[in-house]
Parts: sequence; C-alpha cells; structure tokens
Amino acid sequence: MVSSSPSATSSPSGSGIYESKLYGYTLTLPAGWLAGQQALLPWDGVAPVGHADLDVDQFVGPNGTNAWAFSAPTSDTLQEYVLAGEAAAARDHPCPATPATTDAITIDGKDAQLTGMYCPETGAGPLVLNAYT
Repeated sequence: MVSSSPSATSSPSGSGIYESKLYGYTLTLPAGWLAGQQALLPWDGVAPVGHADLDVDQFVGPNGTNAWAFSAPTSDTLQEYVLAGEAAAARDHPCPATPATTDAITIDGKDAQLTGMYCPETGAGPLVLNAYT
C-alpha cells in the first residue's frame, strides 16, 4: 500500500459540499470539518486501508477526528460485507473481531449498518465507527 501525507484543505467551493472524483459520491461536510486528500487510486476491496493511503478520501474534523471513505464492487450481501469488513479490521488493526455495537441504518435510502468499537478493545484506543452500505 502506498502512503502519502495528507494535507487538509477546505472543500473546493467553500460550501461544505464534497465531491469524490474517484468514487463518484457527494456529501455535505459537518460544520468544522475539512476535506483532506482525494483518493487517487481505487481500493481493490482486499488491501488494508489507512488514513493516508492513496485509495481513501479523507476528512478532517475537530480535535484530530478523521474519517475516510473508500469502496469496491462486491456481490456480498450486506451482512457478508459487514462480517468481511470487521474481520479485515481485526486482521489489519488492533481491533476486536466483533464490534461492540451494530445498528441498522440507511445511507441515501439504502440499507446499511453502523458498527462501533474501541481499537484496542480496552477502551484506551480510538473509537472506530464503520458504516457499510
């Protein structure tokens, strides 16, 4: 995986609207959040991902909070996709194999799941939230 140091910049129009050039989605950034780097390479659906990798869109929030967005085509059901994603997180990061919370949500009107856990699981590490759709 190739890494690059992100440089946070405001959204291009200054309107808080972010458009992902690679992944083709648009979102409204919450107040206080900035668009970081745009993904330059498509994620392969398998490789570990990190906040500064070239296959993630990055967003920087208050107090060092950050979020990443990445995607790849899949034929998995939502449940299979969530299980695979959580297994990959446990494999690639010091995260528990099973999230502490799992909630059914919708994203753009589509079924989705939001999972939450502390990595490492002791609660001393960062809170990690994953949204799958």
